[in-house]
This record gives sequence, structure tokens and C-alpha cells, in this order.
Amino acid sequence: MKIYTISGLGADIKSFEFLELNPDVELVELPWLEPLKSESIEDYARRMAAPIDAKKDFILMGYSFGGIIAQEICEFLKPKKLILISTIVHENEKPNFMRWGRKTKAHRWLPYSFFTNHKVLSYTFFRKLYDPHLPQLSRYFTHTSHSYLKWSVKNITRWEKKSTFEGEILRLHGSRDIVFPSKKIKKAQFIPKGTHLMLLQRAKKISKEINDFVTEK
Repeated sequence: MKIYTISGLGADIKSFEFLELNPDVELVELPWLEPLKSESIEDYARRMAAPIDAKKDFILMGYSFGGIIAQEICEFLKPKKLILISTIVHENEKPNFMRWGRKTKAHRWLPYSFFTNHKVLSYTFFRKLYDPHLPQLSRYFTHTSHSYLKWSVKNITRWEKKSTFEGEILRLHGSRDIVFPSKKIKKAQFIPKGTHLMLLQRAKKISKEINDFVTEK
């Protein structure tokens, strides 16, 4: 069974490298694309989904912002199952600073250095993604162009759609996630001591949950 994966903001498939999945599972990356000028998130999701072979059963897995894109893909493709990790499924689950960003449209005024300088990032919008216990974290973030990051911030803060997907969903969320605080998350399976980076820190537990979910009839 192929599981098409969408990583977190600016990251690549290495985000999933510590997962130990069943031998009959093949992870296939849907890599981030450079957004087109004024491209909607719906149109972007269609381009992201182009590599999916929808003629065969497949599973879709999205992490963080990748989970939002995965839900957009489910509006026009129907995976057999959907796995959402450390993400939101509704406007009400956003933290207050993202709601503020949507109202003020702050992304329009952020300087280029905000998106490209790691020292700036560590003290601003993305500071919560960085963990001093993971000094090599930057190697996971490979897609960091100004246009991509600015487009992503805009669409994360503006997104409010509730998915219409009616298939089986496994939703995993860290009990200590501070990017999307667990206290705002509804109807998820919480991973004890899991942070927003639990794919790297709690991979064994997450692997078990995914394997059980994938093998369920």
C-alpha cells in the first residue's frame, strides 16, 4: 500500500525517516512546490496531488501544514484512509496568534529576513518549531524560498475549511504541542509528551499507531 506523504512547512520526507512501518507500506513523497502568483490553496493542492495514482487504493498522510494540504486534496481525490499528524481540521483549533495574523494580514508586511534568517525565525513566528535538543533540525527544512514561506503563512492563517472526507481517519496530536495547542484540538488521539516535533521524538509510538491503522480491515 502506498502512503503519500506531505511534510510540515518547508520540510521534506526526512520528517518521516524515524517511522518504522510495515514492510508492505511504501512512503511516497509529495514534495512542496513553488506557489504560482496569487495561487489559491485549492489550486495548489491539485498540483501537489499530481503524482498520486488514484486508480489504485492509497493512503494520504499529512504532517502540520501538510495535513491542511492533505485535507484539501481529499476534496477532489478519495484516499482509502487519511492520517493527520500535528495539524488542525477547523478554524477553531488555531492558536490565537494565527487568528491575529489572519485579521491583520501580517504576512504582507514581513521582511524577507523573517523567512530566511534562522536567528530571526527563532524569535518570531516559527520559534516554536525549533527545539534546542535537536540541533540538526534545520536539515529537515529544504523548501525555504521567500515566496513559498510567505504564501504558506498567509494560507495557514486564512484556512478555515472543514474537510468533507468521510473515510477512515487517524488523527495523532502531541499532548505538549504548542504550535497547535492540544487544549484546542478536538477528537484526536493524543500522544503523551508529544510536541509538534513528535515525528522525530516519539516515532516508535507513532509508528505503532500508524501500523495498526493501516492494517485494519
